[in-house]
Formats: sequence, C-alpha cells, structure tokens
Amino acid sequence: MNLWKVIFATIVIFGAGVFSGGLLVSYVVHPHPGNHRSQPAPPPPREPQDMAPRPEILKTNFVQRLNDALQLSPEQKGEIEQIVAEGQERNGRLWQQIAPQVRGVAQDTRQRIRAVLTDEQKKQFEDLLRRGRRALSSTNVLPDVPTNSPAN
Repeated sequence: MNLWKVIFATIVIFGAGVFSGGLLVSYVVHPHPGNHRSQPAPPPPREPQDMAPRPEILKTNFVQRLNDALQLSPEQKGEIEQIVAEGQERNGRLWQQIAPQVRGVAQDTRQRIRAVLTDEQKKQFEDLLRRGRRALSSTNVLPDVPTNSPAN
C-alpha cells in the first residue's frame, strides 16, 4: 500500500507542477492592469503540435528582459532576437519528434495505474485526470492527450 501512496504523490506533484507552470505561462502571456510597460506583440497562435515546453532562454520575453538588464544596442537586440527565434524553431522541431513518445509514456503509466485500481477508484482517477486536463487546456500549455483508453 505504501508504494501506491508514493505513486499517487508523484502523480499529484507532477500535476501540481504542470498546473502551476500553466498558470505562470498564463500570467506572463496575458497583460495585467498594473503593468504599464509596453509589451511586445504576442507571437501568432501556434498549432497544438507546436506547443513545446521551452527553456527560459527560448521564451518570447527573454530578449526584452535581456535588453532591460544589459541595455543592448539595436544591432545586438536584432541578432539575439534572430538567435532566439532559431532556437525556438529547433526546439519545436525536436518536440514534434519526441512528443509522441512522451505522450506514449504518460498513456502507459495511466494504463498501468488503472490496472491496479478498483472500479470505483478508476472512476475517481479518470475524474482527476479530466480536471487536470481542463486546467492545462485552458492555459494552452501542452497538446491535449486523450484519456478515453480502455480501463484494465
């Protein structure tokens, strides 16, 4: 039974991290009334398969924060914007390659968890997954992953 507590705690911690990351992305992407600094135009909406997690250096606002801290010349800023854009594109291509594997691991993990749950626990587990997915889809952090797989 102790093993299941560890597994459940791991799932809860992972879910909390994803949820808080989504909230952080939502906070950074949407302007706030108290923030009077001019914001760069948001990038055009991307397809769900392009929604790759990004390291800090590849985030859209990184160049502006770097400019604020280092007072870059216009030439430096332009070059760094190009470097970051290329990094974002490379990261997106990599994510497209590995995203199916990541989703496969998550799906396998869910299936293995379902296999050890009672019917009532499976219903509760599915409800937990749905609630977590709704929180993610509202922040547009990662592509949606279907959960309608057969319960063992």
